[in-house]
Amino acid sequence: MNRKRLLKKLIIIMLCSIVSGIFVSVGTAGIEYLKSANYHGKYEVDSSQISTSGNVKAENGKYQVSEEGGKVIIHFPEEIYISKLQYQYFVEENIEQNSTIVLNTKNVYGEKTEEYMTDIYMKDIARSVVNIKNTVSEIEFDYSEMNAGVEIKEFVIDNSFKWNPIIMVVTSCTIFLLLFLLVYHKENAKHPEMSAFITILIVSTCLLALQPPYCSGWDEQIHFGRAYDLAFTMDKEGAPRAIRFLNENANWLNLHHESSIEERADLIRTINTLGKIKEGGIESHSLEISSVGYVLQAAAITVGKILGLPFYFVWLLGKYANILLYAAGMAAAIFITPIGKRFLMVVSLLPTMIFSSTTYTYDITVNVFIIMGVAILIRELFYSDRVFSRKWKYIFIVCMVIGCMPKAVYAPLILGVLILPANKYKSKKDKICFDILICVCFMLLMSTFVLPTLLSPPALGDSRGGNTSVSLQLQYVLLKPVAYAKVLWNNISKTFVEYFMGTMGIGTFAYWGRVTQPLLFAALLTGVSVTDSYVEEKRERWLTIKGKLFLLFSILMTIVLIWTALYLSFTEVGKTEIAGVQGRYYLPFLFLFYLCLKPEKIEAKYTITNYQAVIMFMSSCMLLYQVFVNFLIPCCL
Repeated sequence: MNRKRLLKKLIIIMLCSIVSGIFVSVGTAGIEYLKSANYHGKYEVDSSQISTSGNVKAENGKYQVSEEGGKVIIHFPEEIYISKLQYQYFVEENIEQNSTIVLNTKNVYGEKTEEYMTDIYMKDIARSVVNIKNTVSEIEFDYSEMNAGVEIKEFVIDNSFKWNPIIMVVTSCTIFLLLFLLVYHKENAKHPEMSAFITILIVSTCLLALQPPYCSGWDEQIHFGRAYDLAFTMDKEGAPRAIRFLNENANWLNLHHESSIEERADLIRTINTLGKIKEGGIESHSLEISSVGYVLQAAAITVGKILGLPFYFVWLLGKYANILLYAAGMAAAIFITPIGKRFLMVVSLLPTMIFSSTTYTYDITVNVFIIMGVAILIRELFYSDRVFSRKWKYIFIVCMVIGCMPKAVYAPLILGVLILPANKYKSKKDKICFDILICVCFMLLMSTFVLPTLLSPPALGDSRGGNTSVSLQLQYVLLKPVAYAKVLWNNISKTFVEYFMGTMGIGTFAYWGRVTQPLLFAALLTGVSVTDSYVEEKRERWLTIKGKLFLLFSILMTIVLIWTALYLSFTEVGKTEIAGVQGRYYLPFLFLFYLCLKPEKIEAKYTITNYQAVIMFMSSCMLLYQVFVNFLIPCCL
């Protein structure tokens, strides 16, 4: 009977969510349609309304702008509301500096003003559709910053009814999630891992739906190339041209936040067309230690190709493999840890973590498996009266090794298990053997990072350019250790707070920008870490001060290795500002760090049901708000 009632609630929630999504998307389109008053539908701008200045040649409705630049201006006899403006263009190559669109309009006080937009041209796309959504008297295209010529023509004002399916999907998912958290608050408190799994899955899916079809994550084009090579290393037909297209247009978004749903559709059609064109062969992919981070993504890409899906959907499938891994892995970690479950839920919903799960990267493999390993370690430390079983020993080693293989700098974290007391083992011999095994794993992982650097340091560090050299930087470290220690201290101390609770660590969306309210996320993270006192069983303490210091020392070792690795590879020779280190590199041990600093005498007085509901609702609402601000509004509204 109880299950039937829960199922009925779920069906009602789903229906309410779908209806709400349709209502919002259709309502938004209807409001936009009504704003255009008597100018509904589409109509072409007459050439008599267009004037030019500068180096622009007008002929037969075509406007050829030279490299020296110029302006194309559309005049309207009266102020009119324009929803979208579309036109055709042609460029011979992708252009880094692009046209500036100046709208002559009025502000809220009715005074004349100018608003500026940016439009970007791609050689494989022939149409631009700009979301104007304003009442204007004149639209000016300024090409003074162009570094190449462009031809534009066929200006069309589009005030027709436009229903956006992405708005419907995102709204439906948002309403479903919020209703789910409220209606099932008791069940979520009993099974926080399922609450986290569903929340991560829904928010990440929304993010994936909102992202345009090009690489916008950290070095995503590189990671995608490696995943694709791993999937089709034996493919003799050649690589699809779409891969080159994605590489050439990586991070295109950081200059073009006004892209419309029409441009997205054009991009998807272009990518699918280029995905059918083969060019060159795929070089045989040499398996590396870091390849473990691409296995699931490569498997999903392979499945997509076997199913005969268009290239864009194959590309999405590889991304979704990361989302599933992240959702399942974080849910497993929350299930395993006996303390800090709600805090780990907040960590799993940090903007940086969620965004990473929607991109091609091995960071998700690193984060998920290391956090799972940390959860097992905390479990064994908490249950000090239980024997460390063989099953959990193997799972711990597998998790930590897989997590450290793509980035061996995290290897010191595996040493945390050495602080387990002797009574956790069947015998003294059992503890010694396991500790030796852990030390061997640590040394093997470290050897993949340290030995190649010491024995054969490459002359070049960053392949992208700059005066970098691993061998020369290594000389600074070995010959001047005191000076290098000062460099380390200055760089680590200067960024410590920002990376552990600041925007750069927990609130960035790569090239999409950063969260608008970083203090709220920092406050939530810190507040929950202090107040989450709910445990599976009452214990006096889960770890001694000495044990916490050892774990913090292992984190410090990891931080030193992170900065040293980037000092050797990405920092120009002789520089004291270490380049390349990002706050997201601290995420794998963020949970452990806060847990070690948590004051154990502070207890929350709320019931676990209410605490869980409040924390999850706050965390989800804050994250969804940032999704709307950074993704939905710029590209869909």
